[in-house]
Amino acid sequence: MLQWNDIRGQRRAQDVLERALESKRMHHAYLFVGPKGVGKFHAALALTAALNCKERPEGRFQSACGECPSCRKVDSRQHPDLHILEPDGQFIKIDQVRAIQKAATSRPYEGKFQVVIVDGIHQMGDEAANAMLKILEEPPEAMHFFLITDQPNRLLDTIRSRCQLLRFGSLPDDDVAALVAEHAKQMDPSPPSKYLSVAARFAEGSPGRAVSILESGILERRAQAVHQMLIIDPVYARTLLDQAEMLYKDKPYFFEYIDVLKVFLRDVMLFKTLGHLERCVNLDLPEEIDALAAALTMDEVLQRIDSLNRCQRLLERPINPQLIAEELLLQLAPRVLDVRAT
Repeated sequence: MLQWNDIRGQRRAQDVLERALESKRMHHAYLFVGPKGVGKFHAALALTAALNCKERPEGRFQSACGECPSCRKVDSRQHPDLHILEPDGQFIKIDQVRAIQKAATSRPYEGKFQVVIVDGIHQMGDEAANAMLKILEEPPEAMHFFLITDQPNRLLDTIRSRCQLLRFGSLPDDDVAALVAEHAKQMDPSPPSKYLSVAARFAEGSPGRAVSILESGILERRAQAVHQMLIIDPVYARTLLDQAEMLYKDKPYFFEYIDVLKVFLRDVMLFKTLGHLERCVNLDLPEEIDALAAALTMDEVLQRIDSLNRCQRLLERPINPQLIAEELLLQLAPRVLDVRAT
């Protein structure tokens, strides 16, 4: 199981929770706020294990032992006093909250506390949110709530006001890269080592997002998307139409294509400004960055980023995606590029 001490980059939030547990002044509800994939859910689960661990001494914080029956049940999410609410489809629904209302009327079944982890509290429908608010207004003595969100502005003010807010921040690239490297050892087949630091940089401080990127295959497709942009030739309509067809027939790939090219063009801007790749994301594509940086002025790079942003907005509207794709590729086409045969 993931131990409390294995959580990286969130020491400030961990200190608050450790002191609260040691002093027996745990707030009934905590709101964990921060980007996706930075450890909020794992912190809630690890703290749940510590709260109910059979081996933890009273009055002192100690990470869960990981071996007692309670710890093993929390790790497998089978503990009778652990209630995890996650979106069912797009929303957390009223029936899910009613189950918590029912649990709140009884004492813990096996552990010292009942714990409710709501992963994505901002995705509660209005009826469910109001029902949750009633529980938070009169919380049971032996029940703790860990509410998790990356969009706190979508919560009811009344829910926020009844929670103690704890912020979870993005992790440094080195920490993300280390966690990604640990995860990569368990993947079969193991990804190329050159992708590990790239995934960490793409993730913008989120280990969870870095792992998803590594597993999704987006890094392999990213290189293909970049090469396609380098060889777009508006003179040869057949080439352009073939590439446009590939995009508009696969909308998820179209969105992915836009995202990776925006990051790549940001790297081109950095390279043109700084003259080195140190702060770039696409460290494994130095020749491609250099080629486009030489072919385009800074204004032309910015124009292409604007085109990608505009395209992203248009895809959300009822507009023919074929026309959007063809227009985008014409706007992305470099004037003259030596690596056209890449």
